[in-house]
Amino acid sequence: MLEDRSIDIWAYNLETVLAEKLETIITRTTTNTRMRDFYDIYILDQLHGNTLNRQTLYDALLATAKKRGTERHLAEAVDVLNEVESSPVMQKLWKSYRRKFSYAADLEWSIIMGAVRSLYALCEKGSSL
Repeated sequence: MLEDRSIDIWAYNLETVLAEKLETIITRTTTNTRMRDFYDIYILDQLHGNTLNRQTLYDALLATAKKRGTERHLAEAVDVLNEVESSPVMQKLWKSYRRKFSYAADLEWSIIMGAVRSLYALCEKGSSL
């Protein structure tokens, strides 16, 4: 800090962070074992959901999918989210996550998936998905 030089700091906007997590959930379907992504979407929606720009979120989701080569999966997102929510395996993984992390102990799977669906719906409003 006392040196005469600059340091570049890279940062993502909130919409990009959420878009990356949403894209992961959509493309990995029931093979996704990263329950933290689900929780992150829920808590970030609770804390900052009313500040999200839906066009920025939509653009970030498309850019993420394009970068990862997964654009074709976005058309199946609603069906995927239905499958993920009703999956006994995913429900069991969430139950285990709740036991392991006290901050998630009171959060039912349906509440978490409601936040994921809400985020995707916001993307749809910013687009023609």
